[in-house]
Amino acid sequence: MVDDPAGDGGAVDLGQRCAARHYSNDLEIEMDFATTIDPGGFGGFLSVDTDQDRNTGFPRGFGLPGQDIGMEYEFRFFSLSSGVVELFRIATGELVNSYPVTMASNSIRFQAPLADLDDDGAVDVSGVVGSFIGPTDWFPDSLHGTIANTGWLSISPLSRLRSRRAARSTST
Repeated sequence: MVDDPAGDGGAVDLGQRCAARHYSNDLEIEMDFATTIDPGGFGGFLSVDTDQDRNTGFPRGFGLPGQDIGMEYEFRFFSLSSGVVELFRIATGELVNSYPVTMASNSIRFQAPLADLDDDGAVDVSGVVGSFIGPTDWFPDSLHGTIANTGWLSISPLSRLRSRRAARSTST
């Protein structure tokens, strides 16, 4: 998950988070925004460092100086009005594939097969989003986020209660 403070962007502000999980053999990405998404005026990049080595791959073209990944792939968000996001292999400039995107007024969600990334899903990411005028919000503001092979993080009071009961029953 990549945290980003709400209010640090302009017309397009990531708001809270860019979260990801492994779903079967797919990488699923969800981005929540503090602003309303205009699919026709939205653009951006989610850069992916599949080997998690900032010294390999390529530097981000639209990144901040403190963002430190060497990207091998990049999701591009310039076709939301067509209902898709696109994945490009940076070394060749090749379009790997387009994926359907689910949009709400303040979020986008899509998934891509891990095979398209030639990866197991443990990756470093950073990104930028904006409007037709230009970039307005970078995430994270420095370094990178890491997507590990852990799935969505979910905390439920009921599951915590069950865990406590299970711990007590094994200790008696």
